[in-house]
Amino acid sequence: MVWTVVALFSIYTDSGFLNALFEPFYAPFFVAGITLYLMYRFGPNLLLWCMLGISVVIGPANLAQHDTVKRGITSYPVILVLMFVFFLIMLGVALGWFRWVRWRGLVTIGALTYPLYLLHNQIGLTAIRKLHESVPPWLLLTSVVAAVLLLSYATYRLVEGPLAKVLRRGLLESFAKIQVADSKRIR
Repeated sequence: MVWTVVALFSIYTDSGFLNALFEPFYAPFFVAGITLYLMYRFGPNLLLWCMLGISVVIGPANLAQHDTVKRGITSYPVILVLMFVFFLIMLGVALGWFRWVRWRGLVTIGALTYPLYLLHNQIGLTAIRKLHESVPPWLLLTSVVAAVLLLSYATYRLVEGPLAKVLRRGLLESFAKIQVADSKRIR
């Protein structure tokens, strides 16, 4: 809730520092994601439903202010429908509606989301800006999507996976040392 309040405050004060720190345009989507995870992990409650509701109300207002909507490049009704469809799907995941789905490939797809999030904007927009006049739109879109997905997969397999193992091992060793030290102090 604090993130939502500060994000709204940063929009209305037009604070460059707060805008950079709290990403007010995207805040309702991040907060909704966190809220849905909390629902998944601990079960829904009134506070979480309220947090999700606030995000669902603020999200469309933020989307209406997006540059591509204002310039008529993107259809607001289409974006709005997609937003609600994604919210509904993620709510279904959080509430266990899709527990029957057991395809292992979903784990890999889920693991790609963070590298995809990190890479899509920089690589995708750079490629589109540089190539949009010389490459047909559908070929460019298909190529950029394929390239970013491949780079995301490579990042997951070559960086995140190996690094996660090293970090996990180091954290487990650190926790083991702390437990040994605590047990010695108790005696």
